[in-house]
Formats: sequence, C-alpha cells, structure tokens
Amino acid sequence: MCLRIKLVILLFLFALSANAGARDIIKRITDWTDKVFYDQDTNYVKLIPREISVKLTNTNWLDFYNVNSDQYSSLQMRSDVVSGLSLSVGYSIFSLSYSVGLNSYFSDKVYDCSRFDFNMCWNKFSIEFGTYRNESVRNLSSYDNDAFDDEVVCSGLKMKMYKGRFLYYFNNKRYSNDASYSDFYRLQQIRSTGSFIAGASYSYHDMSLDAHLLYPYILVPQITSDFKYSDYALNVGYGYNFVFAKRWLLNLTDVPEVGYKYVINPDKGSHVAINNTLKLVLLYNRDRCFSGLSGQLDSYWNFMKKSDIGSSIATVNLFVGVRF
Repeated sequence: MCLRIKLVILLFLFALSANAGARDIIKRITDWTDKVFYDQDTNYVKLIPREISVKLTNTNWLDFYNVNSDQYSSLQMRSDVVSGLSLSVGYSIFSLSYSVGLNSYFSDKVYDCSRFDFNMCWNKFSIEFGTYRNESVRNLSSYDNDAFDDEVVCSGLKMKMYKGRFLYYFNNKRYSNDASYSDFYRLQQIRSTGSFIAGASYSYHDMSLDAHLLYPYILVPQITSDFKYSDYALNVGYGYNFVFAKRWLLNLTDVPEVGYKYVINPDKGSHVAINNTLKLVLLYNRDRCFSGLSGQLDSYWNFMKKSDIGSSIATVNLFVGVRF
C-alpha cells in the first residue's frame, strides 16, 4: 500500500473524529460492538473511556535468511538493525500505524525498507493485517558452517511479505489481548490471567536472491533466485497477562501455525506450512498516557525436497502515547 493511501486513511480517521454527525454514527457502531464483542469481567479488565489516541514509537527490526541444501553449502544472512519512527493513530476500535526506516540518514549504506500494520481488536478476537519489505544490503553471517568474525556486506536479497490473521481468545471475559497489544490501550488488565488462542492466517512471501551479486565463492540453489509462496494456516497458542504492580503489565504470547503451503515459483507444488509468532510486552498504562517496550519474532520455515529455506523478522519497539 503506497504512502498516499495510508495518509488518506489517517486523514479519514481524523475527519471522522472532527465531524459530529460521523462521530455519532461511529459511536453507535462501537457501542453495539462493545455490547456484542466485549462483555468483560470488570474484576479482571477495566475499560478506559477515551476515543482517540496518538502513539509515537521507536521501532527497530532486522530479518534473518538461511538456506540449507543437499548439494550446496549452508548460507546465513541478516540485515542491519533498521531503526525508524512509527506514528500510530487509534480511533474507537480501529488503529493504524506506519513505520519509516531512518538508517539511510546516518549511514552510507543503501537502505530500502518499509513496514505497515493495521489492527482491529476486541476482547473476544482480533484481526491483523501487515506488510513487510526489505531490499537493503545484508551481512553474511556464515557460509559452509563457518561464521564470519568481521562484517561481510553483500547485496542481492529482497524480501517482501503480506499477512492477514484472525485470532479468537477463549478466556475473553478475563483475558484482554487489547490490554497488551494495541495502539489505543482502551482496556487495562487489572488481575493476572491467561488464555488459549486459536485462529487462521494467510501470508504471501516473495524472496529473491540474485546470485550474481554475491561473492564468487558462494553457491546457492536455483530455487533461491525467485522463491514465491503462500501459506494458509491454522493457529493455536497461548497468552498470559501478568499484572505485577498497579498499572504495570507483562505479557508473553506464543502462536504457532501449521497449514498448507502453496509454492508459486519456481516450481508449483504443495508442502506443509510451519510458522511461529512469539510476542512480549512490558507496559505502563494509566488514564491518559501509556508507555512500554515490546518485542516480536515471526519465523517461517520452508522444508523443500532438496533445500530448506528459512526466514524470520525480529522487532523491538519502545513507545509512548496519549489518549484524548
């Protein structure tokens, strides 16, 4: 999604909040969704009655890429830590954020990356959509099982991903995912509890490795030159909210995925999809302001006939926000 479209969505949210008639319509919709989708136990979850939130996040991410083949030596690559700023806007049950990498302003390396997330959270379930793109230079971590002590810079790897996911929280009256992972934090967990999680997800991956841009001694399977696939998976996991002090929350969530993998290129075929998402957040949340530190690791494994290709994205965020 281009930046212009994202700005239009942001302006649309602000226009809704500024227009009295539109705001009344949205309020009716959100009041109905509160009755249908929330219904939380007030001994465990507290509702903070604010409509709009703005959050500023220092976001830092890097990705990993590895290839293991029967015919070629193993290869491991990683990106630099890409730092940036993320602006998030929350209105009612909706939230929107956009991140821009800032490394190119402080380094001579070429950085070409972006990330976009859109989330809708209720106490019973959540809907997530996100894109990830990184075409920046990489560091060669190891080749032929030999690790490199010094930084070996190489280019040629491009990674793109689109993902959507639906998750249902079984203990939704007492456990609030929205209290842990949100751009709004309109709910506050006040007593510790956990919940099993189930859902479904779809993701599209486009990874291309141009062997001509690698060092001459590095040989990789032909499949890595243009590898595209889609995953259709079921999710089963568990999340736990630990309230260790007033207004303080620590959450750990793990959501494995197993499903159907359809390889689009280079050779069409069907395989088993095995992925995982691990999340952690430390949060301070009071009436009008909140701040915290969060981390997430998304891992994707591809076990092919003659080659195994894996990728993962690690993210660490430091954020602060206000509500109106």
